[in-house]
This record gives sequence, C-alpha cells and structure tokens, in this order.
Amino acid sequence: MNTNPSFSSTLVLAGGSGFIGSYITQYFTERNYKIVVLTRQAVYASPQAAVEYVHWDGENVGDWQRYIENAAAIINLSGKSVAALHTPSVRKEIVSSRVRSVRAVGEAIARCQQPPPLWVQASAVGYYGNTAATCTEDSPAGSTFLAQVCQQWETAFAAQTLPTVRPVLLRLGIALERGGGALQPLIKATRLFAGGAAGSGEQYMPWFHAEDLCRFIEIALQNAAIKGAYNICAPEVPTNAEFMKTLRQQLHRPWSPAVPTVILRLAAPLLMNAEPSVILEGCRAVPHRLQELGFSFKYPTLATALKAIFS
Repeated sequence: MNTNPSFSSTLVLAGGSGFIGSYITQYFTERNYKIVVLTRQAVYASPQAAVEYVHWDGENVGDWQRYIENAAAIINLSGKSVAALHTPSVRKEIVSSRVRSVRAVGEAIARCQQPPPLWVQASAVGYYGNTAATCTEDSPAGSTFLAQVCQQWETAFAAQTLPTVRPVLLRLGIALERGGGALQPLIKATRLFAGGAAGSGEQYMPWFHAEDLCRFIEIALQNAAIKGAYNICAPEVPTNAEFMKTLRQQLHRPWSPAVPTVILRLAAPLLMNAEPSVILEGCRAVPHRLQELGFSFKYPTLATALKAIFS
C-alpha cells in the first residue's frame, strides 16, 4: 500500500470501479486523498499513484482488510445493477450481492485495530417504493421489489455498524454525469428523436449530480454530527415527462410522443433486457435532511445539471 505522506488520508471504495465510484475517485484524488478501490474485476496497475486497485470477492474478508486500517472512511457501493431483467435468479443476486458485501465490510471493520471512523453505505430512494407522495427520510418503506431490496440492504448495514464507527446511509436517486449511468440511454433515445415520456410520464425521477454527492461525502468526512440516512437527490424532483422535456430542450430536440405503457412492458425485456418497473415506477423523494443541514446544492435544478454535463 502506498504510504506517501503527501496524501492527506485514505478512502476505501468497495465496489468503486463503477460509474459513481469512478467519479468519487476522481473527485477525492484531486483533493489529495489516497483511494483504494476494492473490485471484483481484474486488478490492474493504476497510472495514478493516488489510486490503488485491490481484488475482493464482495463476500469474504481477505487480505484487503488491511487497507481499511486507519482509513479516513470506507464507502461501500457494491451491489449487482438493477438495470437488468429481474428474473428469479437476478433478483436473488441483486439482494445477496448487497447483503453479502455489507456483512464482509462489517466483519473487516470489526477486525481492525484502528477502524475507520466513518462508514458511508449506499442504498437507494427505491426504499420508498412506487409513490407520488412526498418522501422524506422518515417516510415508511414501500412494498415493491426494489423497496424490499433496500430494506434488506439497510437492515444488514444497521446490524453491522459498531459504536465507534459513524454510519452514514446514502439513499441515492438517479446519478447524473458524463460517461455512464441511467442518463446515457435517455440521451441516445432523445438524440434519435425518441425522447418522449415513458408510459403516463407521471412517475417521479429523483436525481442528483455526481459532484453534489461528492460534496456531501466531503462534508460528512469533516462533520461528526452527520450520521444516519440521507436522501441524496436534488430539491427539484421532476416527473418523467418533465425530465424528458428538459432533456429534449438541452439537446435541441422537438416534442416526442410518449411511449405507451403496454409497449414498454413488451419492449423493455425484449429489446433492452430491462425490467419495465424500473422505467415505469418512481417516488417523490426530497432531500429533507440535507436541507436541514443547510447543504448548498451546486446543481439544484435539472436544467443547471444537464447544462453543465453537456457543456
């Protein structure tokens, strides 16, 4: 492990080789942090001295445990993507990949002589299910499959946290930035003049710009009062129809007709290998605790976020 004293601290990113993890890595290396990425992918030498890739299987404590000794924080983003057709086997893996990784991180922390003072754990606003009601962090869990996934994810996290380690739970909305995530297929469809609403278009799409997520994690590293669950989404929560209208405006595309629900239910599994409910359902999650904290969003509206991304 690189112990170059020029680094201010070490952050360990479990499951950090994906879209969000890559952005977090870039953000914090620019702020003089050493980043250790725990990944199930093939490990390769990083061209950056500040980044080290370490293999883990996502379910067992191994040699990677030594990297979290005395780290500033561990951030766990691990879990099989929900952007797939939810067959019984895929549903099982979506749940088990999340629960196993949380248990592995918790067991590794428990073995530390000097555990990290902060554990930042991913969850999702899918916790609230499919609802148009305004959802704060105190709102009850929903009953959809994704809501059940988040409940099991969060229950495992609560069972593993130690009194000496501050838990911060990220209920993530839709991540927006260049180069990945749910935004890319929407951009492609819109550029092909197929950027209409999905189904009724009334489902809400809580979102956040990746930089605002990193800014919150940076504050959490410094502020010991930050703990518990936070909805990570911008204060402006558009419906799907509003989201697509704003995206069309940014890409200079005309109005497009909505894709009927029945067509999406048939086409999503066949053409996109995607679960229709992920597209057709949503929730109106709001960042109540972030606003109580006085967090200042750099990108509070969808138009400002998309304008920055496309610039």
